Amino acid sequence: MRKERLGSTCSRCQRAFALDPKVHGRGMNDLRVRRRAQQVTQDGRLKVTLTQFWYLTHTGNHYSEARPPSGKPRRYVWLLVAPVVAGIISGTIALPVQPGLKWWLAAMACLFVCGMAAKAQDAYTPARPAWASVEPSYASFRAMMRGRWTQVYGALPTGIVDDELYVAPARPAIVPRVALLCSDRAVGAFLSVNGLPRRLEMTVASTVDELPADVPVVVLHDASAQGALLALETRATLPGRVVVDAGLSVRTARDRRLVRRLSEPSGGSSAYLRTAAGLPLTLADWLADGWWYPVAAVPPARLVTVVERAVEQAVRQGRIAGDPRHRRGATTGFMTWPAAPGAADTKGGTTP
Repeated sequence: MRKERLGSTCSRCQRAFALDPKVHGRGMNDLRVRRRAQQVTQDGRLKVTLTQFWYLTHTGNHYSEARPPSGKPRRYVWLLVAPVVAGIISGTIALPVQPGLKWWLAAMACLFVCGMAAKAQDAYTPARPAWASVEPSYASFRAMMRGRWTQVYGALPTGIVDDELYVAPARPAIVPRVALLCSDRAVGAFLSVNGLPRRLEMTVASTVDELPADVPVVVLHDASAQGALLALETRATLPGRVVVDAGLSVRTARDRRLVRRLSEPSGGSSAYLRTAAGLPLTLADWLADGWWYPVAAVPPARLVTVVERAVEQAVRQGRIAGDPRHRRGATTGFMTWPAAPGAADTKGGTTP
């Protein structure tokens, strides 16, 4: 009860707690946050960044598409009413009836016109821009966890790492067998703190310029306009290099109901997204308007699996691309398998 937790302290056990839903927002309480941390980190076996934890702990994701205006604005409605009322009064005065009846008819007609105008005014809805919000905001969530939570418990929940303060260890002195391109700092920190670069013999880069030479590349990106084109742009920048697109697709994000966000319009053409990325019209328009889904909102265990599979695929394709015998084998299918000498008949077929 509210009266039992005055001063952020339980009146029964006299223990202080960090979060209060009345202060920090709906769903923000110690038990829920701690339980969620245990779930996403698998009881501490997996480390998760604070940004990822925010996406996985948020309590609301509200959004609305842009809406064009409908109906007539108020000023236009009443500009039309004024001459109509004046015409009614002048026309009623000219009627060959008693003066009292004239004014009564004029008053009734004016009331009818004003009532119709008020109805038309109520039907008008102004244009509304698109908007989206996540509750709580990242700034509020970070302030809660780095402020009150750390003050009460001394540290973040077990397995949660602050990606803004995380410093990746020095790269091992080995030649990587694959490179991963990801511009999301939180995801890069997540992969590093869980030891994936060392375990998979992989280097992580945030830009194409940081990629090492002569190794296959895995591209990991948001479901956004820039993300949809990142693998294509990487292949164009690195011709002849194996590039595996492991990024988040819009359809997958919608199916999994990840966090929907809105930025400024991407500046990219919807037509270009359709032709270059092969997106349908609705999705291309949607991305071009600035809507996107963050890859950091993907469940951490699932993200690890995706990266591991993409790395193995990139290494396998890189091995085939670097070996002439593998290249020839990859182009040989069931219908093109060479026949044994003398096995072909006069019609060009083969015999078992």
